[in-house]
Amino acid sequence: MPFSETVVGVHRRSLATGAGAVWRFREVPRQNISPSSQLDWMPASVPGFVHLDLLRQKAIPHPYTDLQERSVQWVDERDWEYEGVFYLESLPDGMAYLCFEGLDTVAEIELNGQPLGAVDNMFSPHEFEVRELLTCGTGEIGRNVLRVRFYSALRVGRERLRAWGESGNVTLPEHWFLWGPRAFVRKAQYMFGWDWGPELVSCGIWKDVRLLFVPIARLLHLQYQVLSLSEERAVVRFRAEVERNPQQSPHSLTLKVKMIGKNGTIVGQTEVPSGPRYVQASLDLTVENPQLWWPNGCVDERERGTSYRTEWMLECDGQTVDVACCQTGLRKIELVRQSDEYGESFEFLINGRKLFVKGANWIPASSFPEHLPSVNSSAKSNKVYSDKVYNLLRQAADAGVNMLRVWGGGLYESEQFYSLCDQFGILVWQDFPYACSYYPDTGEYEVKAIAEARAAVRRLRLHPSLALWCGNNENQQMHHDGWVGRSNLPVRFLGDRLYEEILPKIVAEEDPDRPYWPGSPYGGENPNSEEMGDRHNWNVWHGAGDWVHYREDKGRFISEFGFASSCSLTCWERWLSSEMRWAHSPAVRWHDKTRKGYETYLGLIALHFPYPRQLEELVYYSQLNQAEALRCGIEHWRRSKQRCRGTLFWQWNDCWPVQSWSVIDYEGVPKAAYYAIKRAYAPLVISLFLEDNVLVAWIVQDSAKPLQGVLNVQVCDFWGQVLLQRSYKAQVAADSAMEVGRFALDLSAAARRESFAWGYFEGTDGEHSEALILLCEPKDIVRADPGLEWELAGSDNLWTLALRSQRFAPYVWLRLGNGAHGRFSDNFFCLRPGEQKQVSLELEGVPVSEEVIRQLLHIRTF
Repeated sequence: MPFSETVVGVHRRSLATGAGAVWRFREVPRQNISPSSQLDWMPASVPGFVHLDLLRQKAIPHPYTDLQERSVQWVDERDWEYEGVFYLESLPDGMAYLCFEGLDTVAEIELNGQPLGAVDNMFSPHEFEVRELLTCGTGEIGRNVLRVRFYSALRVGRERLRAWGESGNVTLPEHWFLWGPRAFVRKAQYMFGWDWGPELVSCGIWKDVRLLFVPIARLLHLQYQVLSLSEERAVVRFRAEVERNPQQSPHSLTLKVKMIGKNGTIVGQTEVPSGPRYVQASLDLTVENPQLWWPNGCVDERERGTSYRTEWMLECDGQTVDVACCQTGLRKIELVRQSDEYGESFEFLINGRKLFVKGANWIPASSFPEHLPSVNSSAKSNKVYSDKVYNLLRQAADAGVNMLRVWGGGLYESEQFYSLCDQFGILVWQDFPYACSYYPDTGEYEVKAIAEARAAVRRLRLHPSLALWCGNNENQQMHHDGWVGRSNLPVRFLGDRLYEEILPKIVAEEDPDRPYWPGSPYGGENPNSEEMGDRHNWNVWHGAGDWVHYREDKGRFISEFGFASSCSLTCWERWLSSEMRWAHSPAVRWHDKTRKGYETYLGLIALHFPYPRQLEELVYYSQLNQAEALRCGIEHWRRSKQRCRGTLFWQWNDCWPVQSWSVIDYEGVPKAAYYAIKRAYAPLVISLFLEDNVLVAWIVQDSAKPLQGVLNVQVCDFWGQVLLQRSYKAQVAADSAMEVGRFALDLSAAARRESFAWGYFEGTDGEHSEALILLCEPKDIVRADPGLEWELAGSDNLWTLALRSQRFAPYVWLRLGNGAHGRFSDNFFCLRPGEQKQVSLELEGVPVSEEVIRQLLHIRTF
């Protein structure tokens, strides 16, 4: 929760590097090991992680380069100690707290030689009263020393796993992934390694650490609830917990709330009840003609994410003693589950309007949460990370995404993440951070789970983008399907109490207006049912292999599905040494974590595209295959929108340079699939596909009003000659999909190798959409120079590329070389013979000349 730093009364002081303290770190000395072989004190940066500090000191190679991930595994087996020194000339009045926003993970803390306590939860803030331990005065008299000793999460996890079994608890044979050390340490699970990420467990003071002084009182645990909502009026209840300084004589306190919107300001106030140290205060505000918060795509771009800036002020005798701010979004969200002809629905309603969810799964954008590793010690790793998160979410909004699922193997994301989702109108499906594992759920683990969940819900409930709380990722399915082997199944589902009792109880108490869902996938006797709940389709990638089988899925809400591809050449060139830059090099294979088998992975590409032999071919063909896979799946489920009400593909982003299911790679370069889903998620889509020798045409639309117009479908050869043509008058109901027409292709196999189908729709109210597909496998088309011509215009950072092709130009790939970064408005598109197309290019960094752009720009066709 963002608090002002300039209020009268409550005083906050950061102890981060460069702000209020000087930090250093060292390897905790080990017994019977030569001191000369252990790392002594070195400068540290806080917030941060031990790997990043070691990297700055050149004590380790960069774990992202080549195969160096393996070279740094020893770091996670060691204990590490951080020491921060800060000075206080005087102590402000009131209670004094030492506040850690995030410690990763198992640690003991001491201040000026006195122990403060032990912590072991990465996700929760930790707070200690420290007034009696602080020293103040001029010079060295005011010197304070803060120490945090971190213990190896891997070692602690192993010890707790062993102790759990030895204590007579329900258990099962140890499994490296499904019942291992990570299940016993409350930290981001992906840091232990995943099928798209490295094993970099790490540790550190990963968020800010502050001193907090409270002379009179402070605001805690804010909440608002929309009690009633219509176009004419909204009633909003605001609640705050207030902590009084128990050492002060009783003061009369007033809570004021101010809502600031486009149409004016609404103000209210109430007296804070007298009583104990912690009390609750609440008040209701009425908003006339309220501005509703809408998701991306539901309203004009300028109106999405509309909210009220809300200021909370705590006053004592007319003087402000604490303030806080948030964005209040007036909206109602419902998860509708009703029996129907297919089973049971799974559908989101926003302000009473049905929403087809168009989204993706989000993972942490770095292997070191909220920080990007840099070899430049002066670089602010968290500032670079913030820029990256902004760009990723902006690209999501630009692509028509209206929901992101914060996946359960990651974390509760940064305040910036949720604030941007509020702004861009991107709903958030929030998993609690439990994923693909059994978990202890009794005793001390139950107590810790309650505290963690309560803190997380209280922090995130202020965000209008937050749509749903979900208990975990794939744990019910893991148990139901017997991933550990039927003979190894525990006598009860370890973790079930978390998802069915503990977490829903916390949500009901702390955030009762948001839906809770026990897991993903979840629904019915089979958690991965096609008849109810949400569904993960991995039987295509892990089973059938060919993405055409997506068309067989009949799920109600597809919350995971995906196809893997290579990262960009830009990414490879930055993170691979020159001798490793070939498609089958050890480093390229190492950066494939899919556990599919590398030849199997390449074989899936070769089903539709040429077998990749060079690195550039691996990038190009794998990305095109992924693009066609996601297009196939999304269009299928959108055509089935009467039954299926949403798709969240796997995955939006990466945490390091890797071959994965992401559509934007670690360097921020959109893959071919990004542009494919941008087209597939458009409000109006023409969907063309083949059923044997028949061309089928559908129209899919999300508008709240009916659609009328004409769909023209042509089959042309690669020189532009029209071979077949049909026109269909179409009337499509609001928020629906319909088949408009189909016809047999009276073409020889040879003719289909150099032909394409093109559909073009024009609506009576100016609506427009088009689509193009090949009539054979891409690898089988007749390839020839398309005679592509292009011109460049613009200046500084904004350029326009005008392209024209004499012959059919399949899969035009635009890219920038030499590590340059920029955003193309479209890419990996097909140009019809004679078609002219303009593509905008927004460059990142310093402006460059046209000559430089021409040197950086590379254009390739299939």
